[in-house]
Amino acid sequence: MEKKEETKRTIDVKQRMFCDTAAAIGAGFIVAPLITPVDVAVTAKQSGLFPNIFTAFLDQFKKMLLTPHKFFLDKPYLWIFSVYSSTYVANNTIDSLCKIYKVNDVVPKLVGCTAVNMFMSILKDAALARYFGTKPPGKVPTISYIYWLVRDVMSMAAAFIIPERIAKIIHTKKEIPLEKAQKTSQFLCPMGFQLFFLPIHLLGLDYYNIEKSTFGARFGRIAKTYFPAMPLRFFRMGSAYGVGGVNNKKLRNFIISRYEGKNWDKNY
Repeated sequence: MEKKEETKRTIDVKQRMFCDTAAAIGAGFIVAPLITPVDVAVTAKQSGLFPNIFTAFLDQFKKMLLTPHKFFLDKPYLWIFSVYSSTYVANNTIDSLCKIYKVNDVVPKLVGCTAVNMFMSILKDAALARYFGTKPPGKVPTISYIYWLVRDVMSMAAAFIIPERIAKIIHTKKEIPLEKAQKTSQFLCPMGFQLFFLPIHLLGLDYYNIEKSTFGARFGRIAKTYFPAMPLRFFRMGSAYGVGGVNNKKLRNFIISRYEGKNWDKNY
């Protein structure tokens, strides 16, 4: 009986990985159209390609609605789809493996999701900086990668570590039900911390677009982009960790339930 159970478990693991990947790809396809206009607008405004950030934002939406074949095959969409699909794949597969093999998922998820998201995000930012740069495509300076690396480490902490701790404080101090506190902090933390993360992101772009400059001049250029870009960054993070996260979970539950039953998540 034990051998049969082990064989069944091996088959289930392969099947589960397929289900996890399919759900992640579906969620990435859903969320990428929401995030692409934001990333393009911020990058294009900082490079000087568009004088107004909202003009760049609306230009992308117009392209998506009027020429969807071009939008969905263009590099910005494909890069952002790749970033979030791969991040969701990492989250889903790590979650499944930890459940199947009864391993605490906190460290594996934090390390795995952060590594995948950081690697893909830095490649994406470099590609967009070249694509929307106002100078001939060139090498992205090391300092830009460093700024983006710092941004991603902090962003993953704001998405996966800080919310849980903030939720416990809210639950204890305000006597709010823990589940409600967790949902609130999980939604607000990634968005709220953009107040501090956006300048780091913009600095990386500025070093790519203008290699030699005083810090004061860089600060001036960043300040011009910061306030118009902030609402879009709030929208972006709400899309990535709200819309994307919810749809990833729903798709995953739907697909896995087709093979393992509705209570598949309670089997471990």
